[in-house]
Amino acid sequence: MKKIIVAVLSLFLVACQQNQTVKNEKIKVVSTTSIIGDIVKSIAQDKVEQHILIDVGLDPHGYEAKTKDIEKINAADVVLYTGLNLEAKMSNVFEKISTKNKKVIAVTESIKDSPQLIKVQEDGQEVVDPHYWFDIDLFQKSVDSVYKVLVENDSKNKEFYSTNYKKYTQELAELKKESQEKMKLIPSTSRYLITPHDAFQYFARANGIEVKALQGVSTESEISTKEVLSLIDFIYNNKVKAIFVESTTPHKNIETVRESLKVKGFEVKIGEELYSDSLSDEKGNADTYIKMYKHNVNAIVEALK
Repeated sequence: MKKIIVAVLSLFLVACQQNQTVKNEKIKVVSTTSIIGDIVKSIAQDKVEQHILIDVGLDPHGYEAKTKDIEKINAADVVLYTGLNLEAKMSNVFEKISTKNKKVIAVTESIKDSPQLIKVQEDGQEVVDPHYWFDIDLFQKSVDSVYKVLVENDSKNKEFYSTNYKKYTQELAELKKESQEKMKLIPSTSRYLITPHDAFQYFARANGIEVKALQGVSTESEISTKEVLSLIDFIYNNKVKAIFVESTTPHKNIETVRESLKVKGFEVKIGEELYSDSLSDEKGNADTYIKMYKHNVNAIVEALK
């Protein structure tokens, strides 16, 4: 009889331990970009197990999923991607895994039809500019979406997520106000932002500055000689103080523009590197969305004021 009681108690303890393990198990979240990853980290912190597919410094426009990425995606409870055709070469992957048992979510789903999205002509077609995160109000919509997904899939941590979500929302509101005030330091005659690819139109609209770029909204778009010459003339005619490189595009393109201007007898400096499609690593000064936005504002103001 004693043996039976001991056996029953042992089974009960094992069952309790298993239930506790299930209860404490973290949900697995896969985010495609470091920018999405930072939203998850800001709200969930260590409550989820997160993997970011596209390493910092890599270009999401041309990124193709590798075998290890597919493995991470298949093992995830939730998969978050940007949408708006940013991760263009991964769209077929998301279509294949978008099943009833897998949460595959574009963080821009709630704004995909928004009139606030910027549309441009690229390679003869009208496309949506996917760099919406430089409009803090639009970025907030993605924060809302990520918060909702986390709560739906991990309700036991709802209160924790809610507290962080509210705090982060307030920080974004402060960031918007601070950035707009700082950008006012640039004189009206110097409000030209020259970049390698057209990633800053939302930033320009939000902060009252004009953007010109060598390449379209996708780094996969063609760079024509005509457009390069036109940009060189624009910089020369407007006596632009500085031009910029980006962390995810080759610096040589902008350096070539500077050399061409030297031939015309005009010296233009290259400002501090900007971050557009990726954050920096932890050793850099742009390893969160908020720090990235502040870095870009400071770099632009310092070079153009």
